[in-house]
Amino acid sequence: SAAAGAELYISTGAAGAAGTVLLKDQITGRVGSSPSNLVVFNGKVYYAAGVGSAANVELCSTNGTAAGTGLFS
Repeated sequence: SAAAGAELYISTGAAGAAGTVLLKDQITGRVGSSPSNLVVFNGKVYYAAGVGSAANVELCSTNGTAAGTGLFS
């Protein structure tokens, strides 16, 4: 979205924009983390994204919840 920039979104499968919501705004503001190279493995999605104050590209993961989305650890 314009407010969040290019970020990770999740879909409920419902038609239209109501079915697609921002999962987590990893870089607050209009600059997005630009997630790329998404891979599903063992019930999680792993991806590269620019995160942190310097927006360095880092390995991140998500379990589909905002609390479970962020830097891979």
